[in-house]
Amino acid sequence: MAEYTPKPRIPEPVQTAFDALMASAWPSTDASFRARIDDTAERESQSKNPLRLNEFGLTSGMLSACVDPVAELRDRFFQLKGAFDTAIHPQLPKIQALQNIDREIAEKQQESEQAQARITEKYESQSNYADAEKNFVKVKEEYEAMRRAEGQREAKDFPLWAYAVLMLGVGAAEWMVNYETFLNFTEIPLMAAGATILVALAVAVAAHYHGAMLKGHHHFFGDFVELAKRSRNVRVLVIVTTVLLFAFGGVGGARYLWVTSLASQMASVGSGALGGDVGVNINTGQVVTVSMVINLFVWFVGAAIAYAVHDENPNFTEKLRELKKAKKIFEPLRRKVDTEIFQLRSKLENEIKDLKNSAHAHEMEGKPLADLLATVAEKTNRIESDADRLATRLIRTYRSALGDLAAVENPGLQFNKGGQLMDLEAFRQESVEFSFRNQLGEAA
Repeated sequence: MAEYTPKPRIPEPVQTAFDALMASAWPSTDASFRARIDDTAERESQSKNPLRLNEFGLTSGMLSACVDPVAELRDRFFQLKGAFDTAIHPQLPKIQALQNIDREIAEKQQESEQAQARITEKYESQSNYADAEKNFVKVKEEYEAMRRAEGQREAKDFPLWAYAVLMLGVGAAEWMVNYETFLNFTEIPLMAAGATILVALAVAVAAHYHGAMLKGHHHFFGDFVELAKRSRNVRVLVIVTTVLLFAFGGVGGARYLWVTSLASQMASVGSGALGGDVGVNINTGQVVTVSMVINLFVWFVGAAIAYAVHDENPNFTEKLRELKKAKKIFEPLRRKVDTEIFQLRSKLENEIKDLKNSAHAHEMEGKPLADLLATVAEKTNRIESDADRLATRLIRTYRSALGDLAAVENPGLQFNKGGQLMDLEAFRQESVEFSFRNQLGEAA
């Protein structure tokens, strides 16, 4: 069952004063002021003496017919507001307590932000952190620039250890294919092992270069590549291919000599055992061809692996690896900063939580009262503006009526403003903007 939360109760005197203040109405039209304006304007239009204007350009008739009625309405509102202020005054400590907690929470948050900035500055002042961060940011920007140039794709970075294992597998396959050949040919295990290792190494290295250069042919041999670099890449490709051909030549030669020797031995054994010539049919070319096809297939598999795991742009991969290395150096340092900041934030959250728990009791009583104050302040500002606009509108109506009446009945009417006389036309050209605060000398 949900816990019952009692509805906060506003003290009756406060609520009564608030309702009275909110019920105060402002005239919706100027009709109630019109008769007084017309009577007073007609009387002033018949004046034989210059009408005196105050510093705001108002005659005594304007003050009595336009300003005073609005001032009465305004004063009535402020009387009601005074009653509300008196009623709510004993409750102000509750509102202040709530506002103090809100201020403390804001101060805690600001203090936390400043402390976080100090933590970051402390680490940034350390050369190892600053250098690591600078290098990480620089490399990351360079990598992102290359990634945009590569159509937003990620660089291919196959794990080197896995690639080494695959190439080792290629070498192992070469061992299994050729060791027996070299052993039967040399009849010396160590020599056979050495020859097999050399061939396996040559095939693996050639497969690596052939696959990688085929995948990145544009990078290695493109028109934009400097002639010296392109020539060097061509030389590397030629050397690797030559070594591969020599290796295959050695394998093929050893296989051929071994097969021919084997065929000769079998022929001799067969002839001696049967007392005559016995035909021993060993197709040397076929055996050698099959052996070479298997070696070529092993090389092809190695080249295919190299092609698959390498990127079209080796520099792109190198930049990614450089970024990973920079990140590996910077992240542990950054984690120290983040850990301190996290601990600081956790402490702040606990302190704010305690403040909010403390504020809950005040909020039940203080929040509704604070809302009333905010509503009254909003209406007060609106009444101030409405009073100024209404008074200005009535004054303009009065001036228009006075000017029209005087133009017909007393065109020689003059006005005295600060000792300076002005005629009716100059008076009608003046613009008036009335403000009670300026008129009454109230603080804005």
